[in-house]
Amino acid sequence: MDLNKCRICGNSENNHTFEAEEKMFGTREKFLYFECFKCKCIQIAEIPDDLSKFYPKDYFSLNLPKTNFVKRFIKKKWYQHSAGKENVIGKIINKRKGFAPFYEWLKYTNVNFNSSILDVGSGQGLRLYELELAGFRNLTGVDPNIDKDSKIGKNIIIYKKYLGELVGIYDLIMLHFSFEHMPNPKEIMDEAFMLLNKDGALLIRIPVTGSFAWEKYGTDWVQLDAPRHIFIHSEKSIEILAERTGFQIENVVYDSTDFQFWGSILYQNNIPLTATKMFSPDPMSDFRDLITKDDMIKFSEDAKKLNLENRGDQASFYFKKKNQK
Repeated sequence: MDLNKCRICGNSENNHTFEAEEKMFGTREKFLYFECFKCKCIQIAEIPDDLSKFYPKDYFSLNLPKTNFVKRFIKKKWYQHSAGKENVIGKIINKRKGFAPFYEWLKYTNVNFNSSILDVGSGQGLRLYELELAGFRNLTGVDPNIDKDSKIGKNIIIYKKYLGELVGIYDLIMLHFSFEHMPNPKEIMDEAFMLLNKDGALLIRIPVTGSFAWEKYGTDWVQLDAPRHIFIHSEKSIEILAERTGFQIENVVYDSTDFQFWGSILYQNNIPLTATKMFSPDPMSDFRDLITKDDMIKFSEDAKKLNLENRGDQASFYFKKKNQK
């Protein structure tokens, strides 16, 4: 078996091999990766036999944040306003903070409040919970790594299953930063094709190669995330997968954030991501000697510029079934 043969395009010549360390939890365990010379997809050379050990119970995607009634009420009004249900509280928050996070990636789809939406790699259902706050009513999650099936409120059900085990038809299938964790990307897209309404949309949000952050930080790039990120795709490798699975790319939107900078700087200084207040409004509050508030403002501005140049370190890919415009 050629460990340096690209699993996307099949190329095995002139691929660049490098060593990457586990840095999110700071174990520093080493893994061999390579970047395909032809399609530029970065991939782990040998997939670990047991990936589950790299996803402990405190892994970010598996947990719902704690909140209280007041915060939930305010967020609900903001999210409803962003989704088109105008209200005074939401309008005030919108003016101050802009649209709710889901708005940016949902606005390129044709979903409505009754559309059937599937989140693949949903964890405990954070994104679905936020969509329910906004008013969406037909929400499903699937994740083999959760403890058991669960029902959240009236409108959300989450299955402890693999995507291929699901039955049903969905108007929107979305993978938010889960696709890069999957060892079988073509199979996943084939399964999504079978579950997608003929006029539906597939949304895949992933870190991407060819970014400024990868060029600047190298193996300290925070979204390399060895060994959890099995594939880090390029636009070219995604085009290859789309062609082979019956999809066509409708839109690509670069949507990187300040995270590509401060996360990578932490890794340059041997600080694990778990040492930060990652989901707080000020994740670097304990590291002011390293990254100031002014730095954070500049990082956000730089991310916006890089996105306009298609050089941000993550992107949203929107797909339709071929001949289904």
